[in-house]
Amino acid sequence: MVRKLEIAESSLIRQSQDLTRSSSRFDAAAGIPPLPATPPPPVAPATPPAPVAHSTTRPTPTFSQAARCPGQRSAPSARLLKPPAQSPPPPKPVRVVVHIDGQSLPSITNTSNTTLFRSLSAVIPSPLLLGVHRLGSGNLVLPFQPETAHSVNTPLFATIRTALGADGGTRVSFDVPWSRLHLAQIPARESPDAPVFSQEDLRASLEQNPLIAGLRIT
Repeated sequence: MVRKLEIAESSLIRQSQDLTRSSSRFDAAAGIPPLPATPPPPVAPATPPAPVAHSTTRPTPTFSQAARCPGQRSAPSARLLKPPAQSPPPPKPVRVVVHIDGQSLPSITNTSNTTLFRSLSAVIPSPLLLGVHRLGSGNLVLPFQPETAHSVNTPLFATIRTALGADGGTRVSFDVPWSRLHLAQIPARESPDAPVFSQEDLRASLEQNPLIAGLRIT
């Protein structure tokens, strides 16, 4: 009796296995995938990557990068674009001209510049005289120190004449920029039989011209 039960149980197990294999073959033939043994774990939703901030400024190349790219220039810095501070030009000395104009003044023409400088410095302690220069025309140029230029005035001219031994007719003036004026088509005489105008007459007529009446003619 026990033997029959064991045979029957073994037969049932074999039939169950045959049914399982038959079911698997049927599912495979029908294209139905077998059921997984355990359900897969839940997958978390993918997080989108954070946006990357892009800088608008160009990076300054390093020394090694500049050495590899010799033809590429780096952007100049703001410090290099600033113009250098310029110091004001130094003041120029005040120059006074003693006009000899061909006069016979042995006290000036026969005296060296060094002696004239000492004579002038002895009677003019202020403003400070820097030297004596003689031009090709014979005129003397007396430069004075810029810091004492406010003391150089017209009353000083009489002291200069006295120190140089010149008379009151010797003209002394400031050295200012000048220009040469050329005149053309000026009648030399009123008629072919009249005498030629003198230099004094021409100058007197020229000074009456309203266009150049305000100019100083030397």
